[in-house]
Amino acid sequence: MLSRSSISSPESAAFRMNWMLVGLFAVLASCSSSKGNPCDTKVCPAAPDGGESADVCNPADGLCYCGTTAVAGSDGGGGVVCQMGTTCDPVSDTCVSVLCAGIVCGATGACDPIDGTCKCGGAVCPSGDICDQLSSTCEQPIGICQVKPPCPVTLMCDAAKNGDCVCYIGGPACGSTQVCDMDGGCIDDPCFGVSCTAPGAACFGGECKCGGANGVLCSAPGESCSPIDNSCGPTASCAITPCPTNTVCNAQDTLCHCGSTSGTTCNKNEACVLYIVDGGPLAPFEDAGGALVYGRCLGNDPCKGVTCPPFETCDENNNGACECGGAPDMNIPGIVCASDESCVATSDGGAPECLLNCQPFAAGQPCPALTVPDASTLVDEGCYYFQASKATVCAPSTAPDAGVGATCVQGSDCSATGANNNLTCASYLTDGGAVLVGPACISFCDVFPAGGPTSTPAPDGGTHPCPVGEFCSPLPAGIIAGICEQ
Repeated sequence: MLSRSSISSPESAAFRMNWMLVGLFAVLASCSSSKGNPCDTKVCPAAPDGGESADVCNPADGLCYCGTTAVAGSDGGGGVVCQMGTTCDPVSDTCVSVLCAGIVCGATGACDPIDGTCKCGGAVCPSGDICDQLSSTCEQPIGICQVKPPCPVTLMCDAAKNGDCVCYIGGPACGSTQVCDMDGGCIDDPCFGVSCTAPGAACFGGECKCGGANGVLCSAPGESCSPIDNSCGPTASCAITPCPTNTVCNAQDTLCHCGSTSGTTCNKNEACVLYIVDGGPLAPFEDAGGALVYGRCLGNDPCKGVTCPPFETCDENNNGACECGGAPDMNIPGIVCASDESCVATSDGGAPECLLNCQPFAAGQPCPALTVPDASTLVDEGCYYFQASKATVCAPSTAPDAGVGATCVQGSDCSATGANNNLTCASYLTDGGAVLVGPACISFCDVFPAGGPTSTPAPDGGTHPCPVGEFCSPLPAGIIAGICEQ
């Protein structure tokens, strides 16, 4: 029999639901041994390097287990079921992430092993943007790359090569059916034209697999990928039933029940929320600490379909509001920024806060000239562009003496006084977009190239050109200014 003492302690309610499902399988299977050994038709996930599986199939429930206590005996055994996106490492006998196997991010950042997506500074860049490796922020394309259709995933637009799609700036142009190789070269996409028929399978290297690039093949008629243990097996029962958060598949009816196999089944417009017996609701993925829990079907998740701005998180406990600086999954509320504010982290790794939006060339001073944090100190405040938030906001200057060209780190590391009151810290491109420079203190501008984007003129708008040899590159929509690039 399976025992919790032989299983690694899970940290979330979702994990507990999976173990309840595993326990149910063990009980039901032990009562129906006459149906044969389910491991006979089971293919467990491969090792992280694509080699022979380190999992052991348990004939009591037909699931693949990982760990030194995993036993393939008739009475089952211990071990853990590796979750989606992980597989069993034969060296450590633990589940490790394989989501980044075969993923080539190129100039869009680095692969995050938590979800297998390419990220820049912890965030996924918008389509067409590239990752500034110095500041770990996403940057918009320049020149012809602003108007041409985005390049395919893993490829980037090279303005210096007339908008060709390349694996890296300066690299060779790739064809419409090509992808980037691990060494940065262009290769024919082996998955072009491949259609995977097994539910849950995806194409990697021209083959349909479960669980990522190093997963097991799954393409025979009647096969499906199990979202429970990443294995490939016959399409049937709870082994391939994908259940929503906090729900568990009941092997007797193959339906997803709220909280436990004996719980209710939620309607399409309802979500399952876990409650502590004689207590309140659990936050998403909160551990009950051993307390008994039950499930209730409630109305739609208010955060479903909600996309929050950078540094903001949707709080389902606040009717789906986007909050700045909070951690809803830990029951730590944030602040809802006003309509004229943006959520900005003014320093790398600093706590985000709601700051007043500003326009660099607004009438008079775009921001209050001075702010008084205490009774004796006066601090200059300027209008700065923060690339990670894609917003210009009022913030105290953190380098009052830094003029044009000064080296900087964060948006406010530039002077906000006198002739320098329209500076911001940013990385910028030179040589037609081939060389990334900075970050440095550079000037805002609002005189754009002929035929290009234009700003909504403020009282003195359209009168701040760039120096000779430079052009005004527009900032994100809503900001009536740009920065000077070469």
